[in-house]
Amino acid sequence: MLSLLLAGQLLGQGVPPPEPQGNQLLWSQALAFDHDGMPMVPVGIMEGRKKLQFRLLTRAELLVGEGSEERSIRLRKGSVVEMTLKASEAGELRHFLVTDRYPMAERQAAYEALAEWRQKGFPRARLLPLGISFGLTGTGFDNRALALALDHRRSHQQAEKLQRKIRKHHALETTIQTVASLLPAGQIQTRVGRRRYQGGNRMALRPDAGHRGAFVVVIGVEFGEGYAWHGFENRRYAGQVEVVLDATGHLALVVVTRAEDLVAGTVPSESYVQAPLAALQAQAIASRTELFSKLGHRHGGAPWLLVDDQRDQVYKGEGARHPNSDKAVQTTRGKLLFEGKKLSHAYYSSMCGGHTEDNDHVWDQDPSPVLRGQLDGIEAAPPRNDDEALEQWIEEDEAQPWCRRSTRSSAKYYRWSRRVRTQEIADKLTELGLADLRSWQIQGRGVSGRILQMQLRDSKGRTALLNRELPIRRFFQQLPSALFVVHADRDESGQVTALHFRGRGWGHGVGMCQVGAIGMAEAKHSVEEILEHYYRGATVRTAY
Repeated sequence: MLSLLLAGQLLGQGVPPPEPQGNQLLWSQALAFDHDGMPMVPVGIMEGRKKLQFRLLTRAELLVGEGSEERSIRLRKGSVVEMTLKASEAGELRHFLVTDRYPMAERQAAYEALAEWRQKGFPRARLLPLGISFGLTGTGFDNRALALALDHRRSHQQAEKLQRKIRKHHALETTIQTVASLLPAGQIQTRVGRRRYQGGNRMALRPDAGHRGAFVVVIGVEFGEGYAWHGFENRRYAGQVEVVLDATGHLALVVVTRAEDLVAGTVPSESYVQAPLAALQAQAIASRTELFSKLGHRHGGAPWLLVDDQRDQVYKGEGARHPNSDKAVQTTRGKLLFEGKKLSHAYYSSMCGGHTEDNDHVWDQDPSPVLRGQLDGIEAAPPRNDDEALEQWIEEDEAQPWCRRSTRSSAKYYRWSRRVRTQEIADKLTELGLADLRSWQIQGRGVSGRILQMQLRDSKGRTALLNRELPIRRFFQQLPSALFVVHADRDESGQVTALHFRGRGWGHGVGMCQVGAIGMAEAKHSVEEILEHYYRGATVRTAY
């Protein structure tokens, strides 16, 4: 027996009607289901486009329009399909400042907190429903929550300004939750050879009934935006391809894919397909858990539930699949990690550097008992209150954590150095209200030695704070991790001209160390032992 309950994201709507279709389905933040009950997950591939191109690997259908006005056009194998934006109007978004999230079991506490914040001078405070409840053959999960939003703004920039104000006057950290209040509208035109088809807000490509595997090539998929590996490539997909309008009124590409196909395309994109089976199985269970734990919580202002890059998990479609990773996915089908009765998060990062980190040190979350930072093998714990001792720990050559013992370990990832000239971060200093950089102070490290907060000071005595691991890494030109010590070059006046970073690890360090998991598997540890090491106390259950 399969059941599904959506919390709902579109303002002014309650729970969406059963089985919404097309554009309605995507914007409702709902799941569809395949003929055999497998969840079908909408994944955002591209947005902000005026034109998209496809090549069909097999016969397919072009779906024009939606609902009662939907019509189907048969297309031949090898057809080249081009979709172009002809006219559009942007939608409207609301950006809410969220201070707390309450599981549905604690909704009474959420209502009480809401009343308190309204009395404190936030009359527009409200509760936003997030997430889904999912059940199948007696095993299920409920990741629904009520987000307590203090206020909202029409633009993200305005919301960030309000966020800074709340931090300053109330000493309170908030996150921004975006919700659609009015959907975009427009006209999409499709050209196949000399034929043209006019549609409204939606066009779609669907494989022939019964076809399994890749049926379409998407030409020029952008990846790695904002990173050194940014580029474009052609990718093959198996799920139904939806072309709709994003919030700005431009074309968005969404692939609605079976959950297990999504996991099968994610595991080889996130790990090494030549890794031992136990490591790939651990990655499959972690990826599947992350897939379901994030549904309904992250992309309320977009027509998808997940995206295909590092913001959620890297998913490169059918072209990334490999027999080794397929076997790992098939042998763990439907298996998820639970924290007691609650679906767990199963975060992972490339290389922890010798010690993993607490989840609440990296993100604004409640502490999770299964995501506590710990040593990745046998070595001394990193000193947290003595940078000189921490530097010696970073430089230690005798240490052999799992992520260094692995054959997939890399010297440039395990231990790294960077030099950043202050000229390279001048614009960022200006955005913080600083004229230059005179000094800094590290105001706390996590259990792994990763920096939690860093205060910067300029020559006029003005200060600014960098909070949490990822903003710190990004500020200093995309550092590999926040587990580092730093020294400065100065000019004759004492002004900092360059910063020298020496650190360990690659990524946030929470949960499973992927290279460490490979090291454990190479040492003949089982998938159960790997998961127990990185997610202490978590249990594995089969959801479908």
